[in-house]
Parts: sequence; structure tokens; C-alpha cells
Amino acid sequence: MRIKYGVIFVVIGVIIFLCCLEGWGADWTVYQRHDDTWFYYDSQSIKKVSDGVLRVWQKKVDVSVHPKPPEVKDQNGLSPTMSWDYTLTLTEVDCVQGKIRALSFTKYDMGGSVVSAHESPDAPWYFIVPESVNETLFKTVCQKE
Repeated sequence: MRIKYGVIFVVIGVIIFLCCLEGWGADWTVYQRHDDTWFYYDSQSIKKVSDGVLRVWQKKVDVSVHPKPPEVKDQNGLSPTMSWDYTLTLTEVDCVQGKIRALSFTKYDMGGSVVSAHESPDAPWYFIVPESVNETLFKTVCQKE
């Protein structure tokens, strides 16, 4: 009898878990297209860190095919394409001061494997350059505050 209730409990737990998965996904929204690079932000990830400071995940996708450096070859001696598929960056935006900083970034290849990663929790703040990708992100996320 205990096994029967245990199995029922596990089944109900799995059903609840699967039903909730949809709410945990990123909501990537394009905020700028620049030549062959598209920039997205995850609207569900926007968090207020302090007064006027927001934290948000960005995704940068290179939609063109760029060759890898010539020293990188596959088993046939050919230079494969697409050195990475996308980059995820955790960014903080100061909506009051007009500054931005990157806390971490991770580059992924086409298979979803990490190519490189860097974290800098004490990254310096930089003023946002007018007419830049960062200014577009600033205007997009800060208007939601």
C-alpha cells in the first residue's frame, strides 16, 4: 500500500513539474539588429538590484557564417564555420546615471557547448555611448522600470 501511494506521489510531482516548465523559460526579445548580429534581452530576467539599477540577461547572435581562424581545422584539414553560435551576458544597467557593466558572459558553439566564459562581479561601470547597442538596451529596459 505504501508503494502505491509513493508511486502516485511521484507521478503527481512529475506532472506538476512538467506543467511549470513553461514559466521558467527565457523570453528573448530582439532589441536591435546590427548588420549580421542580432541582440536580444530576456524580459523575464529583468531584476531591480537597487534604486535605478536593473540586471538583465542579453543574448548576442551572429546570424552570418564567419570562418574560424585558419589554424583551426577539422579531421579533414578543412576550416569549419561558425566559431560560436551565441553569447549570453549578464548585464547591469544604471537607469539614473546612464551607465552599464557586464558581470559575466558565456560564449556557446552551435552544439550548445561552452566555448569560453568569464565572470567579473566587480566589473567597472561605463557611460553608455550614444547611438550604440548599449543605448538601445538602456532605453528598452529602463522604460520598463
